[in-house]
Amino acid sequence: MALLAGEETHGEVPAELADACRSHRIALLAVPAHTSFRAITEAVYLRQWGELSRRPTDHYALPENVRVDLDRALERGAAAAELLDLAFAHLGTPACHLLTGSGRTVARTATAPELPARRAVEALRGRHGTTVRIEATTASSTPGTCTCRRTTTVPPRILHEIGELVGRHRRRRDHKLDLRAALLCR
Repeated sequence: MALLAGEETHGEVPAELADACRSHRIALLAVPAHTSFRAITEAVYLRQWGELSRRPTDHYALPENVRVDLDRALERGAAAAELLDLAFAHLGTPACHLLTGSGRTVARTATAPELPARRAVEALRGRHGTTVRIEATTASSTPGTCTCRRTTTVPPRILHEIGELVGRHRRRRDHKLDLRAALLCR
């Protein structure tokens, strides 16, 4: 257990607080001015889920409110880029790309730069970050990959859950395309 004390108001942690924590054997961590407690909470959350993602469990890594928002966006037919932005928003919207098996960018988060073909192929090979394969949904579709830069601290379980969401998006899209093709053939 530890107590976080912000330095914004007094410029430093009050000596009385430090003495009280020392006498009660409570760890005291100073939070620099202009550091939000939300940023600290998110960092702790990511670290905890990173640890939990190494263990088998029935729990979701994505927070429930994020999953609900994603399900709603999926239901209303949101584009893949919007789904990626929603999925990664609670993580600070890291640079992530959704790529086809050949390296073509299908979608990317708002913070992700354009990915040249050579770098996309390297990303598919896992050379520049974390990748999750998204299985083909029909015989005519190709597998895809969701990839995040190596500098991103996205826990693997969260990336896998987002990959599953993108897979659901692809299945819906492919189903609509198959229905449209069947109607045109009549």
